[in-house]
Amino acid sequence: MTYREFLDILSDHYDDYEFEYRGKRGAICMFENEIIAGYDGSEMRFNNLEEVLKTPFVDGKLLKDVAEELIFI
Repeated sequence: MTYREFLDILSDHYDDYEFEYRGKRGAICMFENEIIAGYDGSEMRFNNLEEVLKTPFVDGKLLKDVAEELIFI
């Protein structure tokens, strides 16, 4: 999946998105007033999607740098 396709999915509606990256699991859980993003046992809370996209939380990398390698569960 390209980064653009990934953004389109995330921007479309509030939902939970579970993924795997290099054998480790993560998730992005989108709520009306908060987004919780986690990877390999760590969890971060954000106010909006823009903050998530600017924070390297997947193995120390930005989502745009790993989007094509994510396997959605």
